Amino acid sequence: HVHLPRQGWPTLISLVWHRFRLRLRGLSFKRRDESQLSRETLERLDIFNSLADGMGLADYLLGAQLSTRWIREALKVGEPQRVLKALYREANFVAASGHWDSAYQKKILQAIEDLRREVVMPTSEGWLFGAQAYQSFMKGQWHEALDRAREGIATFSPTNSNYWESSTLHFLLLWANFYLGDLTTMEQLTRPNLHDAMDRGDMLAASGNILGLNTIVFIKEKGPDKARDAADWVITNWTASKFHLQHYWHLLSHLLIDFYTMEEERAIHHLEENWGPLKKSHLLLLPSIRNEALYLRARVSLARAKASTGSTRKSHIARALKDSRLLTGGKLDWPRALGNIIAAHSWLMTGHEEEAITLLQSTRDSLLSMEMMFYAAAVNHKLGRTVGGDQGATFDSLANAYFSSHKIPPSKQEHFSRMLIP
Repeated sequence: HVHLPRQGWPTLISLVWHRFRLRLRGLSFKRRDESQLSRETLERLDIFNSLADGMGLADYLLGAQLSTRWIREALKVGEPQRVLKALYREANFVAASGHWDSAYQKKILQAIEDLRREVVMPTSEGWLFGAQAYQSFMKGQWHEALDRAREGIATFSPTNSNYWESSTLHFLLLWANFYLGDLTTMEQLTRPNLHDAMDRGDMLAASGNILGLNTIVFIKEKGPDKARDAADWVITNWTASKFHLQHYWHLLSHLLIDFYTMEEERAIHHLEENWGPLKKSHLLLLPSIRNEALYLRARVSLARAKASTGSTRKSHIARALKDSRLLTGGKLDWPRALGNIIAAHSWLMTGHEEEAITLLQSTRDSLLSMEMMFYAAAVNHKLGRTVGGDQGATFDSLANAYFSSHKIPPSKQEHFSRMLIP
């Protein structure tokens, strides 16, 4: 029997309590062979494992609570293979929380290395690659995340016994390629992965291949209307009892489509309708989601400002600049670049064109240094429209070179640029 806490604050309080108990007990354990343990004890551990896997990419808060209880139970029982897998999950949790360089994370990774020397498991290296991929992604190290995710998938594939792990690493491949601007690879990955998920009736895997950042694949291949239909189909077949990660991805899909079609009133409506449930879900505790969400909220504030006048317009711009400062005040370069894009557009709206152009140019250089080519192309496109003349034509040419390499015609380049930046 595994007790589950009630939704909302009880789950968060329970998570904090179990996190405190885990840190208090430490990561040491007394090793026991499976033969020394009862079937009921092992089954209880495996139930925690399955529940944590199932909830980790849906109800993140409950998944984190279950994962924390799982590692405490695994350390208490002491069966090395299960301890090792639980440690990998703990490393992922700490990375997702933004503490990838903490002393505790280093301690976890060292414990994993020590235990791997004595535990012979065909998939143990795959879990290690997965943890490294997840950590690299959270740090904005997109190429490193891609390499580790591919290695993890290659390790799991021959056994066909780690479908869940492989699916989540495929999500990482899609997300990292999005930030690197490799839209062609995203398309190539999505087709077989989505086909496999649909054949299996796996809505979790289907959601990751249709919703969120991967909406761009459907916009590019089938247009915004069919992309919206696909996103709505997923969420219609998902649970409506709570605001899960998939509901956030659904919101992200709609906002990307709204910005693509330049239907800013629709974007305002979608954010207003979903911000409260998103906040109550505690998903904003995750830095990766918080940074994306702050950027989207700032863009909606700018859309509101565009539709307003006088003091109302000023207040919306001020709200966008507040979110911009939250983004630029963090320790990662990519949210800082997004925050600067918001600041630059705010300055354009208030008549500070020279300062805005200077900031856009430096932000474009920062994006290029991070190889965030899609965003860099969108900024080049914006600079082309803002600067004009021969210099503007140069910026336009650079943007067109990127878009053309991914078979995006000139007629749609403004739409793809507006999808990413104001």
